[in-house]
Amino acid sequence: MAKKIFISTGEVSGDLQGALLVKALRSRARDLGISLTISAVGGDRMAAAGADLLGNTSDIGSVGLLESLPFVLPAWQLQRRIRKSLHENPPDLVILIDYMGPNLSLGAYLKARFPHVPVVYYIAPQAWVWS
Repeated sequence: MAKKIFISTGEVSGDLQGALLVKALRSRARDLGISLTISAVGGDRMAAAGADLLGNTSDIGSVGLLESLPFVLPAWQLQRRIRKSLHENPPDLVILIDYMGPNLSLGAYLKARFPHVPVVYYIAPQAWVWS
């Protein structure tokens, strides 16, 4: 039976780090003879690394309050789609990469709904950015 990992990120830097992580996880799983499926929310780099994207965040990223307003509805719809997908196909491990607002909310939601599934913050949001 395949091990299932879900990875979530939403920024360009997170997509890059996520892609590197996907490659490393796939390589290690192959070395150990473990069947691994990785679903993700991220960008083109993660998809190219072999993650099955539940949603591509490349088109909904922004910086600043006013700049982010057009992306509120698409981001909310994506969060609903993620939650539905994870309920239908629960992962064995969740990895969150930066993307503070959505990932903190998603992490809390997953811990409440799937308390047996480990949730790891691979790269936590940078405190200096938010202070």
